[in-house]
Amino acid sequence: MATLIVNNNGYSEFNTDLEHQVIQYLKNTQTAKDRYNKVRRAIKKEMITNDLKSIESEYLSLAYSPKSYRVTFDVNRFREDYPELYEEYMRTTPVKDSVKIVLKKPKADSRENGDS
Repeated sequence: MATLIVNNNGYSEFNTDLEHQVIQYLKNTQTAKDRYNKVRRAIKKEMITNDLKSIESEYLSLAYSPKSYRVTFDVNRFREDYPELYEEYMRTTPVKDSVKIVLKKPKADSRENGDS
């Protein structure tokens, strides 16, 4: 694999080929998510229309959950009202390192519009 990050005159930059690959992967992922969500909405509509709570095939299991309410614990209010107890029950857990990759919305003068 080619160098991922190139250092030019003290500035770090992406390898251009890698940048284009990652952008394409992210766009493909977003397109797939959009299509998947469209299918999910259609399935949900059909399940509601046909009063189905679940349906299964050899490869899929679908379950519809109607709108409901969830009870949650207000941590911020508890911390304000009972700071000593809050500190007593706090715990620290390790979190694995990671890299977050975000596809930014292209500007009007981006490469996609034919500009370089």
